[in-house]
Amino acid sequence: MHRLFLLLVFLLSIIPDVPAQRVFRTSAVPQEPTLLSPCSDKVFLKGKKMLGFRWDQTRPGFIRYTDFRLYRGYETSDDHLILKDKVDFQSSTAVAVQEFQAGQTYTWVIREVYLNGQKGIGVSCSFTVKEDSSKIQETNEKAIGTERNSKSKIPNPK
Repeated sequence: MHRLFLLLVFLLSIIPDVPAQRVFRTSAVPQEPTLLSPCSDKVFLKGKKMLGFRWDQTRPGFIRYTDFRLYRGYETSDDHLILKDKVDFQSSTAVAVQEFQAGQTYTWVIREVYLNGQKGIGVSCSFTVKEDSSKIQETNEKAIGTERNSKSKIPNPK
């Protein structure tokens, strides 16, 4: 046991100074969180009170909190910031649908803050809020009905 300890001390003395983070980093642990949703151009809010945001954490158990930010448009500057929140011990949060407008694009960014105070890599995803398909259908039907009534004397069957 004593020889093993001496061997370990010897090996550590000849290894150049490398931060422990680089020595113990493995490729099996992702270095940035994975954003799950919403990350598409088709976000419908009909019948919802809240829009959920979900992601996979890089190192569960080692995260103090996640910095969550929501921006209007694609720019992630303070001028476009809508919401900033600290999310404790979770990999999801929700925002009231009143914050969103149909046709607008939004970008959300998360950055993990670890127990040792270091901040992880910030990752972002953008999405566009679409009009609900039922509203689009009603609008199209009204437009078609108005067009029929203006072009012919045949009554619109409803």
